Amino acid sequence: MLTADQVRPFLCHADDFVRSRALDYFAEAATTSLLPAADIWSVVERFGPHNMVLLALRKATHTPTSTDRLIEYISQGRREIEPWVLEKLLAALPIEHLEMVATHPVAGLRISKKARLIVDGRRKLLTRSPSALWDELSVYAQRFEVQEQPKLVYDDGLLIVDAIAQQDGGAAAHVMDLIAAPKTAGSWLEVYFIDLAGRLQLEAAIPFLLDVIGEDGDLVNEHAARALGMIGTSALAAEIADRYTDSSETFQIYTPSGLASMRTNEAESALVRILGICRDNSERATAVADELCEIATTVALPTLLDMVEKGDFEPFMTPLDEHVLALSIMQGLEVPWEAACRQKLLEQRRRFASRQSALAERAWELSAADLARRTPKSDKRRVWVSSSKKRKGSSGKK
Repeated sequence: MLTADQVRPFLCHADDFVRSRALDYFAEAATTSLLPAADIWSVVERFGPHNMVLLALRKATHTPTSTDRLIEYISQGRREIEPWVLEKLLAALPIEHLEMVATHPVAGLRISKKARLIVDGRRKLLTRSPSALWDELSVYAQRFEVQEQPKLVYDDGLLIVDAIAQQDGGAAAHVMDLIAAPKTAGSWLEVYFIDLAGRLQLEAAIPFLLDVIGEDGDLVNEHAARALGMIGTSALAAEIADRYTDSSETFQIYTPSGLASMRTNEAESALVRILGICRDNSERATAVADELCEIATTVALPTLLDMVEKGDFEPFMTPLDEHVLALSIMQGLEVPWEAACRQKLLEQRRRFASRQSALAERAWELSAADLARRTPKSDKRRVWVSSSKKRKGSSGKK
């Protein structure tokens, strides 16, 4: 597997599909210590502030200088930063950097109402006692369960989860007591506890997380796999591979993403083993192969090249050829089908540009038609009254 230092130069590669792979290496990782925020701003300077680039700041390590760059963009009222992207950034920024944004005389006033609520909410949570935070999380989860209040958002509960992880030294023991409680099974509160287990990297929660996958629905499965990735021990990676063959279909679908997010050699080895197990299942093998691309595998690259050359993957699931080509470029390998893959990408971009142009033209036509439908009554009346007055005026003069 390529290291973070080996991948970082490709963030500013000339080919956008290579940049995208490099960005995913960092943005989808469980850890937040692989990438300095300054590297993301270098990408922004060269290629523009696209949403996915800015969202990668959530997984970056921040310095006062890098946060000054964000403040500069907010202060300028840059429209490239969409409100929902900024809200996610402010929810993830270290609290001391959040204060830099909130107290800035210009940036602090330019953020949206929702972003301001996030800033103020995180500030207030830091003043609460651990017991008050636990009570607030429980109440919020119950209200979210029945939507007792309108516009409750799951991510707002994660702000409480983060505050507990930062402030409560006894949170680990509390989580272990709560996640096993029958009354929380299948509830939103259980999902929050699973998130806490991941944030706190609770190795004691591993057996529960492995067993819960497949029991309580897609949301629990997804969050449990993510929590396993955050815990990310060497023994855990091997255990997932050991369990894979005899496990449920749900376990087989969700656990590879958790493994990939670990970004460790042990996780790479586990994914290679799993790929060997599921090669006869084309869809499953395609998904695992894509996870190996995401972690910039070196060990499995020959196998991935063989899959692409033979067409032994499901193109409707993921553009595996594009991802394997990007990985080959990162490792300095030439592949015989590179020209064909680049031509395919070029044609896809042309079709996309054509569709975007057609959609824009259609939107303009619909807007014009809507305007024509809405304006005639008032406009015709205004025209009729005006012309009527003119006729009367002219007849009077005669």
